[in-house]
Amino acid sequence: MNPTPEGADPGRWARALRLPGFGRILTAGGVAAGGVGISSICATWLVFKQTHSAFDIAYLGVAATVAASVTSIVGGVFVDRYDRRDLMVVSDLGRAAAIGGFVLTIAVAGFHFAILLGAAGITAGFTALFQPAEQAYVPQLVPAKSLADANGLLISSQVVVGVLASGLGGLVIITLGAVAGLGVSGLTFAVSAGVLWTLPRRSAAIHRAAQSARSAARRFLDEAGEGFAWLARRVGLLSFTLASMTFNFFSGLALAFLVFYSADELGGSPLVYAAILVASGVGGTVGGLLVSRLNAVRRAGAVFGVSYGVVSGLALIAMAEVPAVPIALLAVFLIGAVIAFAGNVWLTFTQHVVPTDIQGRYYGIDSLASVAVVPAAQIVGGVLVASLGIRETYLIAGVGWAAAGVLFLALRAFRTLGLPPSDPVDSVDRSTSSPPHRSDPGGER
Repeated sequence: MNPTPEGADPGRWARALRLPGFGRILTAGGVAAGGVGISSICATWLVFKQTHSAFDIAYLGVAATVAASVTSIVGGVFVDRYDRRDLMVVSDLGRAAAIGGFVLTIAVAGFHFAILLGAAGITAGFTALFQPAEQAYVPQLVPAKSLADANGLLISSQVVVGVLASGLGGLVIITLGAVAGLGVSGLTFAVSAGVLWTLPRRSAAIHRAAQSARSAARRFLDEAGEGFAWLARRVGLLSFTLASMTFNFFSGLALAFLVFYSADELGGSPLVYAAILVASGVGGTVGGLLVSRLNAVRRAGAVFGVSYGVVSGLALIAMAEVPAVPIALLAVFLIGAVIAFAGNVWLTFTQHVVPTDIQGRYYGIDSLASVAVVPAAQIVGGVLVASLGIRETYLIAGVGWAAAGVLFLALRAFRTLGLPPSDPVDSVDRSTSSPPHRSDPGGER
């Protein structure tokens, strides 16, 4: 019988951790996630204290979003051209330098909002480069049969670190100040770079392919266009990206305003709000680890649509219709779990079927779609909350979210995405831009 991408033995997570190098990328990813969490809360608090302007806080988010969007377009080409480990190291050093430079500027010349915007943009840009490099590097480090377990450990650990980093960032602000907190976050990126530097570079064959691509001297934008054209010809993978973008919109529309829901519908206790954030984090930790146990990658499209689409929407509707603390805790736990679960399903599936030499551009395009929709979702959510109220906003978002899941499930190209049981996963050739002959889950037109 052919092997499946997910093993059945209970020690598979331990086996993934024992893979040469994986523990280091897990450590580096967790440390960097902590840096992102600390820098985000410290930068926001610093702007609030220095300017007391809601518009300035919004500008901070816009600067990061614009930089991440631009980098997502060009970063994928870099990931396919150059060594992915080196790009992760450069990204971490770039983030450390941007934050360190801003901290130094404050020490010498005081607070300048424009400089903070620049540092935030540079940091977000390097983060948008780091992510596709990491996503494309992991399949070169981890055997195909262990990808779901490795991705689950990465996702779950980063969710946990993100939750802890928010609390640590608040503690640092109280004890040392927001500027010191930014300094701490800069150090985390430097530590992550040091850990990543010890990882192996790509195999000689892949590195020679990258050298050949560079020597061809093709125009940069042409290479980026090749990524878009490649995805456009694969209806299934394109529908996957569009579904992710749509679900992310409804997620951002609602979950960005959890603090309003906690205050207006659940009594306004900070402890309740904290409990909701913790429940979401715990759910994400659990959900990221379940993919291999449920063999979910075999039905990737259907699982993604049901979990991230329909189930998430129904959970949000429950929060709107029954605004009670126990229901809210259960609902956000469930949403956190299915988002992490669906994220692992998507990542593991695409790591199997997207060829190695185009993975960077594919993940860059997907990241662009995900990042670009966030500001629109938050603006629409803000308007709805201000005009209709938080319960009505959650009800609208929940119905739209679940309905979008049903609509995507109605698309055969999306619903049937998955790895056929008849195909040995380890035989899937990810080394060229031509998809495997027997199994083209991307659905080429």
